[in-house]
Amino acid sequence: MEQRQINNTSARVTLFIKNRRLAQAMALLNTLVEATASWELRQALDNISTTYDYMLSYLAQGTDDPGRNDLLRSICAQLYELNDRCVVALSEAAAPEVFFARRRELKQTTLTEILEHYLVALNKYRLLLSVDESQRDKNAVLLTLGECERAETRLFNKIWSTYPLTGAESAIMKRIVDDQAIPVHARCLVVAALFVGLMKFYDEEKLQLLLETYRTAQHPELQMRALTCAVIAMDQYRHRIDGSTALKQHVAALADMAGFAADLTMIHRLLIRSLGTEAVTRRVTDDLIPGLMKMKPDFFGKLSDKQGDIDITDFEANPEWQQWLDDSGIAKKLEEFNELQSSGNDVFMATFSHLKGFPFFQTLSNWFLPYHDDHTAVINNLPDHQLVLAKLVNGAPYLCNSDKFSLTLSMGGLPQAQRNMMVQQLDAQHEHIKEMQSAELPGDKRLREAIVNKFVQDLYRFFTLFSRRKEFCPVFDSKMNLDTIPLLSQWLRNAENTEFVAELYLKNNLYDEAIDAFTTLLQLDECVNPIIYQKLGFAHQCAGRCIEAIEWYKRYELADDNNLWTIRHLISCYWRMHDYDNAIAYSLKAQLLAPDNVSIALNTGHIYLEKADYEQAMQHYLKADFMAGAKHRAWRPIAWCSFLVGNMDRSLNYYNKVMTNDTPTAEDHLNHGHVLLATHDAKSCIQEYSLALKMLKNNIDEFTRMIETDAPLLAQRGIDTQAIELCRDAAILAANK
Repeated sequence: MEQRQINNTSARVTLFIKNRRLAQAMALLNTLVEATASWELRQALDNISTTYDYMLSYLAQGTDDPGRNDLLRSICAQLYELNDRCVVALSEAAAPEVFFARRRELKQTTLTEILEHYLVALNKYRLLLSVDESQRDKNAVLLTLGECERAETRLFNKIWSTYPLTGAESAIMKRIVDDQAIPVHARCLVVAALFVGLMKFYDEEKLQLLLETYRTAQHPELQMRALTCAVIAMDQYRHRIDGSTALKQHVAALADMAGFAADLTMIHRLLIRSLGTEAVTRRVTDDLIPGLMKMKPDFFGKLSDKQGDIDITDFEANPEWQQWLDDSGIAKKLEEFNELQSSGNDVFMATFSHLKGFPFFQTLSNWFLPYHDDHTAVINNLPDHQLVLAKLVNGAPYLCNSDKFSLTLSMGGLPQAQRNMMVQQLDAQHEHIKEMQSAELPGDKRLREAIVNKFVQDLYRFFTLFSRRKEFCPVFDSKMNLDTIPLLSQWLRNAENTEFVAELYLKNNLYDEAIDAFTTLLQLDECVNPIIYQKLGFAHQCAGRCIEAIEWYKRYELADDNNLWTIRHLISCYWRMHDYDNAIAYSLKAQLLAPDNVSIALNTGHIYLEKADYEQAMQHYLKADFMAGAKHRAWRPIAWCSFLVGNMDRSLNYYNKVMTNDTPTAEDHLNHGHVLLATHDAKSCIQEYSLALKMLKNNIDEFTRMIETDAPLLAQRGIDTQAIELCRDAAILAANK
């Protein structure tokens, strides 16, 4: 069987099992079993088939079978596992995927042998470090440290590529995780290896080991990483964990832990927040950073003739500079960035995604490695006297582990002069930074949250940036609705958490998930705040369901019928549905509540315009123009509406204002041309048409489409169709000269 055929067949088997089409699943699975030529797998399928046949026979005979549901779940679980075992058996000899490459590489090496080699190297390393630093053999230390790291990588590779995990292998891993003599970073790699293996093939033994690690580990880094990995695995394999007695027992044991509910809730929220990383990245790359770079020349020119003379601390001494920062918009953008950062958002994904091309990141295990400045990748990258840089990076509060390695590795590429300057500056600030970190040392809850936040960011980078990421489950394609997993719902499905989660979904533009969460909240909390109705309306509106949105907005209106925000969104919904009468009724109400609001007056005019009530539209446009003062927001609609009601003088007057005092668009030139044609000034009309075409980059098709769209309205003003066509062609010829 070719690899593509193996994968496609396995995927179809999985789908059949999920849909409880077990007869078809077993028939298709039989083709995989036959291809393996394995007596053991053949026997397993025959046993499952026999059990299923008996169950169907009892059903046909009308026999009461109280254990049928449990038996059916057991059959499904066995079929899932057999399907995975067939894929492994058929693929491990030649499949190019990294999972099978590691299996082939370590096939003749046991986990015990790798562990023993690692412990020997670790003891040797510690012995070399025990010598006084002045007499220490640095080359031997580095060589032995490199040997330890290679052994850690082999340990990781052996664990994650082992499938299925035996009880004996599980016991060895448990000993590693519990061994206080093994560095925490190495034990974290064991946790990550269990997780990465799970993301390739489901293995309940690995999932149980993650839960057990959370329950028994002493170090918070191990605990929080293990629980995070476990709940992500439960989310990915929710169709396979249902009904598992062993998992129920493990989760029940966690319920006795005082902090379990808080840890689980916090992980749930941080995972959902991670779904907004792409939007945050776009905001940083498309708005904040370009905005700051655009202002940069003005920034330096305003503050100093020499860039090197600028000291940001001088802003306090010169209020004029701070005022300029506020007026220029730099302060606002920095404030937006700081707000995103302080809220825990992943603001550095955009920056560090381009720094994952180092050879360090070609090793899969390094994506999950906790940052430590005694790693050879750090030591070999920076001279001894500049290792203070690495220590400072280690204390950076907002960077995840992966980004800390990226930053340190990128320092190695800096010119020597720049690195020396950084060392001088950072040396002076090092003690001050340590004092600040000491003063802000977080409590246990904040520490655990910081661990999870950084680890989730590490995971996000692996599953979105690793070169072989497509070989793993797309973890962050999930909506992370962990509260719908039966094993976890009793801790997560409460009013407080559900509302928090609903808000996160709404913030991340996951409207269907937000609707489900807010609807659940209504079921959980009888005294829900009416503002939830408003948010449900908004979620439905954003999802394009205006009828449902109006229903929820009106429920909120019963509690507050003068809420301007709700009224404006009702206007938008009715407008989108072309229900102009209701849209106008709410627009007039909005004007009573906010008589000086230019936007409301303009939108009211727009609605009347779409209703073809041009006289009423004009009244509201003129009102908006009066209120807007020097601003130009109403000029274009007044000019166009004046044309539609036949007031050509006023129309030309306002189009002249647009052309003289604003930045005209292609549509402005086109509309101006229409008015000129209506006043029989064909020459000027052709000039405006020609300018419109040039602004459209000589896209004649688009130019023609725009004119044809306006043709019915032009005909109403008595403009001859032939004249329009001739002016159009004349403009095309003029534009091409």
